[in-house]
Amino acid sequence: MGRREKILGGVFWLMALAACLAIASSASNACRAGHWDTKLQWDTGLSALSVLELTTENQVLFDGEDIPWPELRSRLAAISELPIRPIVVFRPAIGADCRQIVRVRAMIDHSLECKNGGCAEGTEWDGQRPHGPNI
Repeated sequence: MGRREKILGGVFWLMALAACLAIASSASNACRAGHWDTKLQWDTGLSALSVLELTTENQVLFDGEDIPWPELRSRLAAISELPIRPIVVFRPAIGADCRQIVRVRAMIDHSLECKNGGCAEGTEWDGQRPHGPNI
């Protein structure tokens, strides 16, 4: 392999790395679920809002309260049994582990009616305060 091929190969890998970093740098866009809401489309007061956050240390916060991973599944199951279900907004921190983001999304998707507008994600929801039930 000549010098030219080595340089071109190195440039290719640098460009690929830069593209991967650009995509992964936004945790709220990494592996986004296509059927989740991303923009605030309601503010009627009829729906409750609960915020689920994932920190860069893989810590789960539910409406600002630190909860252990096993409790997350039971809280999501309890929400699905409520007569008026809150919209659950997932806010992963930039730099959160992508595997954990996918794990949380799968738990939410499995427990709630995300295909019918019961789930949302992203910073577009930052202006809304959690006002969901304290489950």
